[in-house]
Amino acid sequence: NAKVKRSLLSAHRVGDLERIAEEMAGEAERKAAEVKALKERVFRAMIDMKRARDLEKMNSDMDDAQKELEMKAVQLKNLMKKAWQGMVESRRTRELERIADEMAVQLQSKADTLKHKIREGLLRAHRAGELLEIRDELDELADSVAVLDDEA
Repeated sequence: NAKVKRSLLSAHRVGDLERIAEEMAGEAERKAAEVKALKERVFRAMIDMKRARDLEKMNSDMDDAQKELEMKAVQLKNLMKKAWQGMVESRRTRELERIADEMAVQLQSKADTLKHKIREGLLRAHRAGELLEIRDELDELADSVAVLDDEA
C-alpha cells in the first residue's frame, strides 16, 4: 500500500498522474462502451428469445387452430352428407307419395267408370226385363241347392 502511495506521489510530481488518470478514464469509457454493447446484445438476445417463444406459441396456436378447422371441416362434411341423404330420402318419400296418390286417383277413376258401366248395365237389364229373368233363375238355383242340402 505504501509502495502505491509513493509511486502515485512521484507520478504526480512528474505529471504522469494526469496521463494515468486520462488512460484510466479512457479505459473506463472503453469498458463502459463494451458493457453497454454487451448489455444491448443480451437485451436483443432476450427480445429474440421472447419473439422466438412468441412465434413458437403462435405457431403452436396456429397448428391447434388448423387441427380444429380440419376437425370442423370433417364434421361439416359429415353433416352435409347426412343432409344430402335426408334430401334424397325425402325426395324418394315424396315421389312414392306422388305415385301412391296417382295410383289412388287412377283406381278411383276406374272404380267410378266401372260403377257407371254396372249402373247402365243394370238399368238396361231392368228396362229389358232381364233382371226379373235372372231373379227367377237364381230362385230356381237356390231351390235346387236347398234340395241337395236336404238330401245330404
